Amino acid sequence: MLTLTSLLAAALLIAAWRPAAALADQTSIMVSGDEAYPPYEFNDEQGLPSGFNVEVMSAAARVMGLRASIRLGPWGPVRAQLERGQIDALCGMYYSPARAEKVLFSRPHLVVSFAVFTRHGSDISSLDDARGRTIIVQQGDYADDYVSAAKLGGRVIRVDSPAKALRALVAGQGDCALVARLQGLYLARRLGLGNIAPVGPPVLPRQYCFAVKKGDQRLLAALNEGLGVIRASGQYDQIYDKWFGALEEESVWEHMLGHLHWILGPAALIFLLAMAWAWSLRRKVAQRTGELRGELVARRRAEADLQQSQESLRALVDSSSDAILSLDPARHILRCNPAFLRMFGYAEAEALGKSTRILHLSHENFERLGREAYAVIGASGHWLGEVVLQTKDGRELPVELALSAIRDPDGRTTGHVAIIRDISQRRQAEQEKARLEDQLRHAQKMEAIGTLAGGIAHDFNNILGAIMGYAELSLLDAQEGKTSPEKLRNILTSSKRARDLVRQILTFSRKLEPDMRPLRPREVILHALELLRPAIPRMVEIRCRLADDLPLIAGDVTQLEQVLINLASNASDAMPDGGVLTIKAAARQLSPQEAAELALRPGLHVVIAVSDTGHGMDKQTMEQIFDPFFTTKEVGKGTGLGLATAFGVIKAHAGAITCQSEPGRGTVFTLYLPAAEPSR
Repeated sequence: MLTLTSLLAAALLIAAWRPAAALADQTSIMVSGDEAYPPYEFNDEQGLPSGFNVEVMSAAARVMGLRASIRLGPWGPVRAQLERGQIDALCGMYYSPARAEKVLFSRPHLVVSFAVFTRHGSDISSLDDARGRTIIVQQGDYADDYVSAAKLGGRVIRVDSPAKALRALVAGQGDCALVARLQGLYLARRLGLGNIAPVGPPVLPRQYCFAVKKGDQRLLAALNEGLGVIRASGQYDQIYDKWFGALEEESVWEHMLGHLHWILGPAALIFLLAMAWAWSLRRKVAQRTGELRGELVARRRAEADLQQSQESLRALVDSSSDAILSLDPARHILRCNPAFLRMFGYAEAEALGKSTRILHLSHENFERLGREAYAVIGASGHWLGEVVLQTKDGRELPVELALSAIRDPDGRTTGHVAIIRDISQRRQAEQEKARLEDQLRHAQKMEAIGTLAGGIAHDFNNILGAIMGYAELSLLDAQEGKTSPEKLRNILTSSKRARDLVRQILTFSRKLEPDMRPLRPREVILHALELLRPAIPRMVEIRCRLADDLPLIAGDVTQLEQVLINLASNASDAMPDGGVLTIKAAARQLSPQEAAELALRPGLHVVIAVSDTGHGMDKQTMEQIFDPFFTTKEVGKGTGLGLATAFGVIKAHAGAITCQSEPGRGTVFTLYLPAAEPSR
């Protein structure tokens, strides 16, 4: 009678109920699920959607006045379709916080526990025994997520469906398979897999829910309400018994208690609740114990790895020949390696906690480095440069300093690392190399002058012969009372050639230090062109393209003008039939790589290019153009000192000169002159 009364009350309640969350503007929804996840959801032999989840979804949607259009497919793609909002819902999806960030979950319509399935005779008896073994899971399933996150398996085999997972286990491809417990029993019976069975207690109980696309709160409310209705009406229980009743074997005691419930009902209920609670506790304790054991092993392994990493790093830092410092944001020394103590002469107790001000020559230098270097570090995270520091005994020490920021996960700077390399020996070696190269060049010049003195004497004899000849002719004209301006002009021209030859020889042979002064490159180039223009044939067109923002350079105006005039004259000689002579000048910031290729220091340079459209030079000629006394001109028309002198002048100005040329394509000489440092 009590049962009959309850059913009657439920029927009256359902008859009076109206769906509060019905969607007035949505009567059809697109639903999908896994095509190979029986008995929960799968396509049957006719290719139609079937399974527990499909029937529960259909029933819940139907009582809410919704038409659920259900099509099942591969799990990965249908899950992605829901996350992209291409479908409205999934029939079933295990809840997890990570998944809840991408989709909305309904109230659970089932709690599914997983189980470890093994072949008969396996030594695996629980989930904890499976740690480090080969585990088979369905790709994208919750079991896959758990095994990956917990790093449970030594190797994980991922397949398309639970059926394939169990078949792979039977075929010996793995040590065990982790699938839903009732699902595994269903598939083992259906596929005739008699040599596998679940071991140990059920694990990983998960809430099985409807999943709705993000933002569709109204559909979620409707499905939750529909689920409550079919539970109250008993329709849910009918669906559950249809799919899982045969798998839930009723024990003899449960059958007997069903007949004696009028007598033993309360006691049996209490006993069953106590047993269920105790079993649940044991299961949770066992599960948590396994998890804690795994976490403890992982933590110990991580601590051992961390300790080993720290010891390796400490050994690396201590064995470094460079000084390494750890600094706080205020530039106080927190830690230092032995190389720092040796390099600067401090004891560790004297350095720790002190400001790096003790390493600078003055407070001004300390502040300047803070302004220049730490502004760059704030933007790029690191800074590299050369500075002069001082040791404990006051000795100046040139070093290469590298500074890097230490940042926390939020990007805030918590300190700095400084690596200091002593470059004093390198500086001495560079200075000695420069001195020896300078001596060698000077010796080569003197040797070349001595070897080729005869050639110079020949040029001088030709010039002096012209002077004397024109002077005698002028004297005869004077005796006859005539004037000969043309002969006098020839005397002056030959005299100037002799003077220029002497000047070139002196410039080339003597170690003359240039008179370095701040110069405006634009004015130097324009003045050189003004001097040169009368000597350039009219069939040669002169083009001048000078940038407006050229920085100052430090140089000897006479020597630089001599270089430009020499290059322009050579360019004019290379175009006997006419052509275009172009002089360009611009400012360029040389990168470390470009500067290294030119043997210059990185930084701002003035780049001057002198180009022509003449006959050009072959590779063999290019290799000799800067050699003293090498010339392609006829005897008496060139000494071969012009380009050698230009090379020496540019080198004396801490610059570089390059040449590019091809036969028939003209020639380009490029000068690189460092910008003058601004006055302080």
